[in-house]
Amino acid sequence: MIDVLGFEERGFNAWPAPRNVYFGGWVFRLGGGYTKRANSANALGGRQEMRADSINAWTPARDFREVRAEAERFYAANGQPTIFRLTPLAGADADPMLAAAGYERLDPSRVLTAALDAAAADARVRIAPGPTPAWANGIAAAQGIAPSHRLIHDRIVQAIALPTGFATCFVGERAAGFGLGVADRGAVGLFDIVVRPEFRGRGLGRAITRALMYWGREEGAKTAYLQVFDANRVALALYETLGFRAAYAYHYRRRAIT
Repeated sequence: MIDVLGFEERGFNAWPAPRNVYFGGWVFRLGGGYTKRANSANALGGRQEMRADSINAWTPARDFREVRAEAERFYAANGQPTIFRLTPLAGADADPMLAAAGYERLDPSRVLTAALDAAAADARVRIAPGPTPAWANGIAAAQGIAPSHRLIHDRIVQAIALPTGFATCFVGERAAGFGLGVADRGAVGLFDIVVRPEFRGRGLGRAITRALMYWGREEGAKTAYLQVFDANRVALALYETLGFRAAYAYHYRRRAIT
């Protein structure tokens, strides 16, 4: 059985939103508009309440209509569109309710997990314990991060409180690819693995992924996980060859500012 909540918590820790508000079994994340991951409402599952008959009883999270209304107030007050990230923890009601309210469906994705059998160090991949200026500048350029989002990107990265490996893959003396791994409770999360366009097709993404898996194993991890868009068939094919398999799916629903 997949521990969805455990992987969701790890993902929140690995990509921390600067501000968070908790409401009825959900967290409203606010990160300056950079990435939907850090700027969406996410379910945390049911909640435990003390009752006369049993102190261990689990009750459903708050009625989703209340969650939606509060999320819309919260994001409107902060000048951002209301976005829900819907995992299996969101329950059965959230997606049809949002669809009926006109929320558009975006970016179907999946969380993949793997044992660390494919982990391998690579002389081309150097992993630092912190985000050096060269790494920050390089990944921003490779990802095409807009100047208006660069500050918030750097703030998110610097706010990661868990052991983190910042990977740079070199071709000769040129920095050709980047990524980061975050170790948390026996798992290593792999994020933002990107290769500069002129260096693609050389297996560098594979090298970065395997090196970060190796780094995670050195940090005590037994498992790796990552998030990938369903539409990214190239990445899905690569990760499958490294032993990754789908753990659970999610997608976004977005309402524009009115």
